[in-house]
Amino acid sequence: MRAAATGATTTEAARHAGVTPTTASHHTTLLRDAGLITSHRYANTVVHTLTPLGAALLRRNDCGEEGLRRLRQTDPVESGGAPLP
Repeated sequence: MRAAATGATTTEAARHAGVTPTTASHHTTLLRDAGLITSHRYANTVVHTLTPLGAALLRRNDCGEEGLRRLRQTDPVESGGAPLP
């Protein structure tokens, strides 16, 4: 998904993830079906880009140590407590 942040072909996404283009194609289908990326065909090339939802999820994942610390302070599950009802 990170490769799609700036737009990536299936081959570029595969290279970025260290998988085969076939595997990347399968993964991009799942990400597209989940509404996290969009894919557009240009001749024989498909370019994948993030949707707003995918970008938000990626930003949350990239929150870093400071973000994880804040999350642990506010989320009982992250801090080892019981989940909220």
